[in-house]
Amino acid sequence: MRDGDGLQTTVQRKPLWHFAFAGAAGDMAAVCVTQPFDLVKVRMQLAGEMTNVATPSSPRHVFRLMRKIQRHEGVWGSAPSSGLYSGVSASLARQLLWSSTRFGLYAWLMRDWMGHRPDGNGAAMHVKMLCGVVAGAVGATVGTPADVILIRMQADRHWEPQYRRQYHSVFDGWATTVRGDGLTSLWRGCLPTVARATLITSCQLPAYFTFKELLCADQHADVRRALHLDDASPDSTAVHLACSVAAGLVAALVTTPVDVIKTRIMNAQVCRPETPQYNGVTGSFRLILSTEGPRGFLKGFAPTALRLVPHNMILWVVQEKVHTWLDSGVFA
Repeated sequence: MRDGDGLQTTVQRKPLWHFAFAGAAGDMAAVCVTQPFDLVKVRMQLAGEMTNVATPSSPRHVFRLMRKIQRHEGVWGSAPSSGLYSGVSASLARQLLWSSTRFGLYAWLMRDWMGHRPDGNGAAMHVKMLCGVVAGAVGATVGTPADVILIRMQADRHWEPQYRRQYHSVFDGWATTVRGDGLTSLWRGCLPTVARATLITSCQLPAYFTFKELLCADQHADVRRALHLDDASPDSTAVHLACSVAAGLVAALVTTPVDVIKTRIMNAQVCRPETPQYNGVTGSFRLILSTEGPRGFLKGFAPTALRLVPHNMILWVVQEKVHTWLDSGVFA
């Protein structure tokens, strides 16, 4: 990291596993609250598949569908892959794999490759986004096997009973998938997953750290007053919440179209030619555009935003608290 005079300053030396651990802890804590919104998002993305019929996706319809799932399937669900928390084991596994990788790698790239603070404070926006792209891509590749099982568990009720996969857990899903389709099938849809992850990481992390840097700057006291933020400290929970809301809205806006393509590819049943066949990102893009129109790419935006904003709030607050806990020397 260089100061205004261009002189090399001391780069903060913190164990990289702190960033990986705190990132995974924050995302896994958030999943425990926002999993129902993720389930509704996937169900909405599959609704009206291959038809140019508008699918209601306002917040009112999100909560209506959530109540419907709760009435018919329950919260946890008595049958495999049912209930509002369907796929939660896969979701936790996904966050453990991809979040620990992306946060740890982002800190490493920013500090050891770019010579900045691990949070990118003072770095140019393009540097932050570049580190986010690389960290998101690698993290998504590591986490795709859990993501595949997550999508299939959440979307299982989309299929007729005789075609449902009925995974009992992420481990059952992995074993069943490898036995039936081979190991490489766990990376089905990896490309759109990587595309979405690069978008969300290159937007979410730089947005959060940039908003935090700006809010805490002396010249933006009027913005803090408008937001009723009395404490301008980087350790302020109010600052963390404000920045996380902004980062969540940015992430929801840029990732929904890619998320729709990812969901369709991962949920497809390639052994049944009579069902929609999504072949690659480009082919899937053309198929959705030709059959559902541009609005097909926005299916599930409301639950995405309703999920990502509170998810980001929990993620960053928990992550910041874990960092404070780790920095206190609990493992010293």
